[in-house]
Amino acid sequence: GQLETLHRFKDPSEGFGPNELVAVDAKLFGTTYGGGVKGRGVVFSMSSSGVERVLYHFRGAPDGSNPNTLISLSGTLYGTTAYGGTYGKGTVFEISATGQEHVVYSFKGGADASMPNGLIGAGHELYGTSEFGGRHGVGSVFEVTLGGSERLLHSFENLPGGRLPAGGLIEVNHQLYGTTSEGCKSGAGMVFGLSLAGKEQVLGCFRSSQTFDLNGRLVDAGGILYGTSVYGGSGSCPTYPGEPGGCGSVFALTSSGRTTLLHDFQGVDGAFPGGLVEMNGTLYGTTSMGGSSNSGTIFAVLELRGAFNVR
Repeated sequence: GQLETLHRFKDPSEGFGPNELVAVDAKLFGTTYGGGVKGRGVVFSMSSSGVERVLYHFRGAPDGSNPNTLISLSGTLYGTTAYGGTYGKGTVFEISATGQEHVVYSFKGGADASMPNGLIGAGHELYGTSEFGGRHGVGSVFEVTLGGSERLLHSFENLPGGRLPAGGLIEVNHQLYGTTSEGCKSGAGMVFGLSLAGKEQVLGCFRSSQTFDLNGRLVDAGGILYGTSVYGGSGSCPTYPGEPGGCGSVFALTSSGRTTLLHDFQGVDGAFPGGLVEMNGTLYGTTSMGGSSNSGTIFAVLELRGAFNVR
């Protein structure tokens, strides 16, 4: 649980609001949602000792604006921007390790995707979700080739189906999996599977008392999917008017659709969790609030059996 701060963002010109990092050839790369010389976000590199270098400043339309997390595919970095592009509805971009940026695709909104989230790479294609857009305006799953061709794989269809996918995708055995922040009869959110041809399967629906707002990326470990909900569960946490109660939860989902609630956050151990990562049989994650100072926690779900430890 020991923490070392490598870098503090102090000047808005170097960006503010950093997203998750990606490691490529012993160097860290990342984006900031805002800041930079144009206020539209940046791409930066960082050494393991904390030396930061801004590689690219986003400029807004027709360039991207407000980037999400990067991925590395065949030695090139790819990402999405929530806004910007030719139509102002977001982009997929590529950038080299030296800062050469190129917009691969500009989303059009309307029946096309709008406000894309993070990407994953599978083969020579990039896959992602958009929080809005699609045929019904409540989100989509898209495919973009490295050459810039786009195909909408799936449009979400509002309640009681899923809507507003925000946690991104994972790929397991040529099948895509993801979550929607709202969906099913309860409106609490759902877990879905999607073939690369675009055929959707609803895998898990939850009661609002268990989970609400599935907003983090799933993890596959031994054929079981693990995820988090921002709200729901038995904990009592202060929320803004109109938001559901509960401090959030960690859940497991089998391929047959059986769900198990592994942990309900209670505030003192964290509140409002984000996505998970798995390493050596343990799930790790963060909460944006809660803990002894109500400023968030780093937690571990040990051995995937529901044993819980706040780091």
